[in-house]
Amino acid sequence: MGNLFTHGSDHDVSIVSAGRDIVRSNFIVAGPGVLEVEAGRHLRAEDKGSLISLGPVVAGDTRRGAAIALTAGAGAAGPDYRALLDYYLGGAADPSRPLTDQGKPFKTYEAELLLWLVQRHGYTGAVEDAPAYLAALPPEQQRIFARQVYFAELRAGGREYNARDSARQGSYLRGRQAIAALFPERGPDGAARVYDGDITLYGGTGLRSIVGGDIQVLSPGGQQVYGVEGAAPPASAGVVTQGAGEISLYARRSILLGQSRIMTTFGGGILAWSAEGDINAGRGAKTTVVYTPPRRVYDTVGNVALSPNAPSSGAGIA
Repeated sequence: MGNLFTHGSDHDVSIVSAGRDIVRSNFIVAGPGVLEVEAGRHLRAEDKGSLISLGPVVAGDTRRGAAIALTAGAGAAGPDYRALLDYYLGGAADPSRPLTDQGKPFKTYEAELLLWLVQRHGYTGAVEDAPAYLAALPPEQQRIFARQVYFAELRAGGREYNARDSARQGSYLRGRQAIAALFPERGPDGAARVYDGDITLYGGTGLRSIVGGDIQVLSPGGQQVYGVEGAAPPASAGVVTQGAGEISLYARRSILLGQSRIMTTFGGGILAWSAEGDINAGRGAKTTVVYTPPRRVYDTVGNVALSPNAPSSGAGIA
């Protein structure tokens, strides 16, 4: 199945949501904004489907391409973004006391929220009114900021684990608090929540942004597979940003590459967190080539030229 979404605004969000599985589907988004794809159980593109952000398609448009956010295995209710935002936009913990005793986060994100609202929504209010302004936005807009907070906390938790001067050296507590906030063990009614589902891509299937969109992937109940070990994939495979986009991955179980790749070819960061599994950085050859299509470049008077980009080589995480 093929699906093309076209966006004209940075605020545009296209959503594909299934209560159970999404199987062998292509999703392509053109323009800015965000493409959200959420499967309550498995997202199995296998070797038949791809997810691609093409970037701008209108002459002279210099905006970044759309971000892609994938979620699989969070059940029909999905991640609890509201709980995450309430947790990280409330009071911060006392740094002089153990974090586990307080039920509060080490850091809150009011300052980051204010900056995000100003830049994205033209917000002109006070910092103390920013959480209420965010809560009044459509849920799909709130989720964009919530995912930024979530991955920022995972990154901070990983760094604290290795920091000699950290009160939580050797502990992943901060990251685990973020995971518990977004994927709680129980719902509001007290019933246990079940997280079960994998993300599976291999062969020539790719998850890619061509002109700068970020890629965020969540599988709170399973693993993420981006390749197999028995065969070298073509250049279209793997998780790749080709325009300074960030790659952020969270899996409950393993993140497996086989002979494929996770790459940011223009300097974006890569974050991968496996809660209970392994991160296998792959077994592909360094000579594997990833080609970037040429871009159309427009000068100030409208002349058009093709700007070829040098191909990237390698496999694994880079």
